[in-house]
Amino acid sequence: MKFQYRPNTSIIDYNKLVKICTFDENGFYETDNPKIIKYLTKKARAVKVVEPVKKPTEKRFTNAKSVSLLPLTWANCWLIIEQNTLKSR
Repeated sequence: MKFQYRPNTSIIDYNKLVKICTFDENGFYETDNPKIIKYLTKKARAVKVVEPVKKPTEKRFTNAKSVSLLPLTWANCWLIIEQNTLKSR
């Protein structure tokens, strides 16, 4: 996730006395750390989100013969398990 704020500024958590991050000379900071993302989005109100994280909505399940694109749900997982057990019998 990419954030924007004043250039060369450090964000400090004064409750824990810990430096969270430092923005570069252009005013950007990029991270994948979920704790830092949560802190910057919830508590640092002045920091702007430039590029939000895109969560994958679908997973690929590969089979020996075919590749199918199914959303990840328990019903689809059980369906794939049943299909594989029926093929192996």
